[in-house]
Amino acid sequence: MKTFTCKGCGVIFLPQYPRAASKGPPIYCSRRCSQPANARKGAGVKGKRGRHLLKTGRCLNKDGYVRVLVGDHPFKRRYHYMFEHVRVIEAAIGRRITPTECIHHVNGDITDNRVQNLRLMSKSEHAKLHRRQGARHARP
Repeated sequence: MKTFTCKGCGVIFLPQYPRAASKGPPIYCSRRCSQPANARKGAGVKGKRGRHLLKTGRCLNKDGYVRVLVGDHPFKRRYHYMFEHVRVIEAAIGRRITPTECIHHVNGDITDNRVQNLRLMSKSEHAKLHRRQGARHARP
């Protein structure tokens, strides 16, 4: 049987279980050696997003929108976070937005959540606006 060198500890070992050929040769001799390498995979993304920002109560989602920590709100997602622009608009208009309404960022920067940069509109108005803007940008 063929022997392999563990990437974690450098020990030469025989594989305990047969591995599928598509997975390639075994890399680690045990689960203990593979844990440090696998633990880094879920640690978050470096830069603006990442778990270190969860302590501040603000973070970015994968699309780039800012989320803030809230106690109890119907729009909150997992771990009690909701979009900051929704929270800002609701505070400005004094009510919750309806499911038929959405918020448009006027300058196009989705991290700029000032009241002056946000416009409340219906979803159909928002779609029309973006269709017009897309047609304007498509022309040479």
